[in-house]
Amino acid sequence: MNLSIVQTDFDNGINDDSLVEEVEFVEVEGTSISVQKLRPGSNPCILMERGADVQQNSSDYTVATDVDITNDVLRKIGNVTGPLQTAHVSMQARARISIGVDECAYQGFLLNGWITVRCSPPIDSTPAALLVDMSKAKMVELQHYSRDM
Repeated sequence: MNLSIVQTDFDNGINDDSLVEEVEFVEVEGTSISVQKLRPGSNPCILMERGADVQQNSSDYTVATDVDITNDVLRKIGNVTGPLQTAHVSMQARARISIGVDECAYQGFLLNGWITVRCSPPIDSTPAALLVDMSKAKMVELQHYSRDM
């Protein structure tokens, strides 16, 4: 699993040194993904005001890469009744930004990001009947609706 966010107001209070602008925590299924508070360090709105050509992907900030969530998925599948080929597994992700992140929203949200999950069958000789159909695996976009995501 990879998790990224769009940098909004994470310039660490360039206009006000007393503000802390950070992602306070990120967790998936209750397990912390970040071991420390994250300070992405940019505010694309201020950069554009200064005349910089800010491309959307340059505002992306990688929170985590290659996080193995296999056991979490298998635990969820263990609670599924019926054929695994039709199993739908949902995972809950949460994050919180500090109160200092208060401007430069992206698509109307001060915290906006996405999770990408790569699914692949096991390497061993597990019978095909036990494999989950991952053809419907997709990128999930997370959006901030309150200070908690």
